[in-house]
Amino acid sequence: MNFGEIEEAFGVSELPNALFYSFPWGLRLELSDVETASGTRHLERFLDALTRAKIITHACLNDSQTVDVFLSRYGPKHPAPAMPKVVDQLEDIGFDGGRLNYCGSVKHDDDWMAGDHRHWYSCKLLGESREIDKLIWNCVAEDMGIQPYVEWADIFFTDLKRRMIVHVYDDRGMDVVAMDKKTLQPFYGKFNKWLLDYDRETMVEKFG
Repeated sequence: MNFGEIEEAFGVSELPNALFYSFPWGLRLELSDVETASGTRHLERFLDALTRAKIITHACLNDSQTVDVFLSRYGPKHPAPAMPKVVDQLEDIGFDGGRLNYCGSVKHDDDWMAGDHRHWYSCKLLGESREIDKLIWNCVAEDMGIQPYVEWADIFFTDLKRRMIVHVYDDRGMDVVAMDKKTLQPFYGKFNKWLLDYDRETMVEKFG
C-alpha cells in the first residue's frame, strides 16, 4: 500500500482530515446523544459512541473482502525514534503494531507541536472484525482519555476496490465517503436517524 493507491482510488495525494467536506459523496454521522458536563455521564457517552461506531463501520465494510487501514501521526521529518515507539504502543490496545508498513510522510505548513510531517502507516485486514474493533476503540477513547489508548492523529478504514473510506474521528462523530452515490445510498437510509443535524440538509439534497 502506498500513496499511489490512495490517489488512484480517491483522487487525492493523501487522505484529508475532514472527509465529509472533501469528497462529493459523503455521510457525517453523530455517535452519541449523551451530553456530558464536568465529567458526568462520561463513560455512558463513551460506550454509546463506541457501540454506534462499531455498528456503522461493520455495516459499511460488511461486503469488503479486504480492508486497508491507513494510520497517520504528526512528527518530525525523520520518524525514528519517536514513531516506532508509537507503533509499538499499539500493543496496549491489543493490536500488533508489527503488521504496519511505513508509507512515508507529507510535510504540512501547520505548526503542530509534535512536528510538521504527517507520517503514514498501513496494513491489510482480511475479515478481521476484532482487529477493526480494537482500532475503533482507539478512535473513540483517545480524545476522551479512556484507557488504554494510543496517540494516533487519524485511523482510516478503506475499501480500495469499492472506493470507500470510513473515518471515526472521535466520540462526536464519523465520516463515510465514497466515489459514487450508489455505494452510500443504502447507508443513508439505514442510519438516517444518526445523521449529524448540522449537515443533514446537505445530505438530504444529495441522497434524499
